[in-house]
Amino acid sequence: MVFRLGLNLTLLIAVARVTFQLTLLGILISLVLSSGSTLLMLLLAGGMIAAGGLEAASRPNVMYDRLVPHCLVSVAGGVAVAVLYAAIAVFPGVSPSHYLLPLVGLLVGSVVNGVSAGLAALMAEVALGRPQIELMLALGASRDEAARGAVRSALQATLGPVLSQLSLVGLIGVPSLMAGQLLASGGGGDGDSPHAMAAARLQLVVALLSTGEERRLLVVCC
Repeated sequence: MVFRLGLNLTLLIAVARVTFQLTLLGILISLVLSSGSTLLMLLLAGGMIAAGGLEAASRPNVMYDRLVPHCLVSVAGGVAVAVLYAAIAVFPGVSPSHYLLPLVGLLVGSVVNGVSAGLAALMAEVALGRPQIELMLALGASRDEAARGAVRSALQATLGPVLSQLSLVGLIGVPSLMAGQLLASGGGGDGDSPHAMAAARLQLVVALLSTGEERRLLVVCC
């Protein structure tokens, strides 16, 4: 059966792009870690956050004037709060060079997907419900009151898949972060601190942090 989707070139470009991006990222991280420079590490993390904010702003079909700065500030602020929490509560006394770039990359990737889905749903709801929203505003309703229904629908669209993923993680397959740690460590451990349990705890922390940040950032963007 032939479907003639016409996606051959798109698929080829996507494969070439992901190969180039991952190779470049590996080179950059190697250079930054080998240099031991905190400034370079912060610059690379900032570049990842900026790219994530721009990507989140480019996905909705309906735009508004301050969408890009809203996404940039929201992603940067949210990731900064999550990293600060991780530094205080999860990795106390550990050098940031051991976890900053991997944690930022995981959080940005997860947050961008969640915020993009939520913003797309929000913009669609606002576009469809524009007459009702304008009528409510004309009758004296505040902006928050007029857009409450659209915001609720956007939050449901964002949190639904996230909650479903949380309920399935660990049951169907091994999460990416946990799998990476197990492969790097060989799956073994010493004494009472096996690497598998440490990887499971870190995966749990990242999952909860990314879920909380997706919800909070979408509320901020709204």
